[in-house]
Amino acid sequence: MLEAHADILRNGFGLRALYARWDIEGATDVKALGRDSQYGWYVEPSYRFAVATGTLGFFGRHERWDTQSGLKGVDTRFDVTSFGFNYWPVPAVVFKLDYQFESTPNGVQDDDRLNLGIGYQF
Repeated sequence: MLEAHADILRNGFGLRALYARWDIEGATDVKALGRDSQYGWYVEPSYRFAVATGTLGFFGRHERWDTQSGLKGVDTRFDVTSFGFNYWPVPAVVFKLDYQFESTPNGVQDDDRLNLGIGYQF
């Protein structure tokens, strides 16, 4: 298994990134499903700034993963691109909105969506 990540924030500009991969040797039942090799990654630039009543942040993210990359000649890769914003009225509360564009493997219906969320840190 291999994993690397970064989380950088400087003067309001942010960058998050992650890469993970695993390769399992010798497990024939896992290999038959193509799950002996899996990977995923994302990259997310952002910008955050103060407004009159809190903090506002914008971001974009592109991610890709394949939990069956061991299947040769078969498309099993997912790609998702998201754009959105976060609003923190106070540091411990965030309101989130983003839109996702999903590209799925052949035979799987794309699932574009609007996401809304609320977060609380205690």
